[in-house]
Amino acid sequence: MDQAEYEQAVERDWRHNMTVFALWEFLWGFGMPFAMFVTFAPAYLGALEAPKWLIGLVLAYPSLFAAGQIVVSHRVPAARRLAVFRAVTVASLIPWFCYSALATAWGAAWPRTLHWILYAAVQGIFIG
Repeated sequence: MDQAEYEQAVERDWRHNMTVFALWEFLWGFGMPFAMFVTFAPAYLGALEAPKWLIGLVLAYPSLFAAGQIVVSHRVPAARRLAVFRAVTVASLIPWFCYSALATAWGAAWPRTLHWILYAAVQGIFIG
């Protein structure tokens, strides 16, 4: 493809590409607040009437655990890093899925304090 053909293709597809790009960015920006940890964690804990200090602690987990994760990942040999990452990710998801399933099935019968404690612990395992 020479320069003239390239310029013609760009001009021909520009409107379509800009429309799709703008739509993508709009939908991404619209949906992000529904998927971000800093949005749903305080909302969930607030709905459970958790104390403010616990909400703040849970929101601080990523900052608290980041340094440890970096140091530990640096100590893992590069050849095994992906396998270790996968194993840790799966292992950290198991408590999260168990809590979600149990809270969905029997959560209405649990006292709110149990919800707070379990949610905070599961998030700590998941993020840490």
